[in-house]
Amino acid sequence: MVSGETLIGDVGGKSAVILDDLIGTGTTLGRAVAACHDHGASEIRAAASHGLFVGNAREVIDDTRLMQLVVTDTVPPFRLDPQIVHDKLTVVDAAGLFAAALRCMHEGGSITSLMEG
Repeated sequence: MVSGETLIGDVGGKSAVILDDLIGTGTTLGRAVAACHDHGASEIRAAASHGLFVGNAREVIDDTRLMQLVVTDTVPPFRLDPQIVHDKLTVVDAAGLFAAALRCMHEGGSITSLMEG
């Protein structure tokens, strides 16, 4: 966990995976990448539910210390250079999960069950 510039946990010599709900300008992701790198992570990957990629996000995503970023297709990465998208980004289709959640709600089921299997 990153709070300010402080990293909580030992990533030295390990693969670090950064999870975030959303990447706007990439400021939080950039701080997390720097903290993991400064504490000796052997590789750094990240994932976020939504990638808005505004402001200076391009520079954060293009940082050579970040090996890969996974986001859903809820917001197309049209603000990023196509080469960065090709080299670093993995875009995951979220439509099936949204459809299943709507079906569960419509039928009076629990969407929690979607995360259990």
